[in-house]
Amino acid sequence: MSEFIARIGTFFLLVGVVFVIMFAATESAAQPVFDFLFVAIILLTTGALFRRRGATPSASGRFSWLRGLRKENDKQKQPKK
Repeated sequence: MSEFIARIGTFFLLVGVVFVIMFAATESAAQPVFDFLFVAIILLTTGALFRRRGATPSASGRFSWLRGLRKENDKQKQPKK
């Protein structure tokens, strides 16, 4: 269930960004609609809270080979005693 809440938070964040862009467009047209800004603030805040409450995603292992290369490189850089 917490993964679902995190996904809803991501959706709210994306919609909030769209409202910020819409507010910026109305501001540049010299006819600002502050309702867009207020809705964006509410959505971004709610989305951030939902994202923080959600479970952290598990490691997918996509870049495990890269981490292995970095560990090998770090071992080679260490001075020998």
